[in-house]
Amino acid sequence: MSLFTRLAARRSGAEPSSPLNADALPSGTVLGGVTLARAIGRGATASVYAGLDTATQTPRAVKVWRAQPGIDDAASRERFLQEAQRATGLAHPGIVRVFGGGTQTGLTFIVMELLAGSTLARYAATEQRLPEPLVLDIAAQLAEALAHAHRQGVLHRDVKPSNALFDPVTR
Repeated sequence: MSLFTRLAARRSGAEPSSPLNADALPSGTVLGGVTLARAIGRGATASVYAGLDTATQTPRAVKVWRAQPGIDDAASRERFLQEAQRATGLAHPGIVRVFGGGTQTGLTFIVMELLAGSTLARYAATEQRLPEPLVLDIAAQLAEALAHAHRQGVLHRDVKPSNALFDPVTR
């Protein structure tokens, strides 16, 4: 049984509103079997936390959806989970592994592998630009990962430097 299936089975049709704020979850909060430790990123629709899987003691990232003003919450929340569920079937070294997700205590989230490094946006500043041959290699790897996802019927829809990770240590 997948994490999606387990969490969906526990989810009631009408969860109470959560007093928790997706942008400021306290350390120690548990979502999907992951104990959150600290915030590591924030995007337009979600906040990302580093944490530890309580069963395996494996580092994980948890992406927590947040409502957007003027957007249908129910449809947006469902799209967030559907995209994550489709991503669980992707197995490629250039694509973060998605382990599952669900809704718990009024928060909708996705559990993913925790990767080292930082986003490519960090290297967009003139003083931190990467050498051209490396940039071309990274672009080719990104294209290969996106092609793999597309062959599986998954479209990313938000390709940009802040959504691509690079770790010069493991390079």
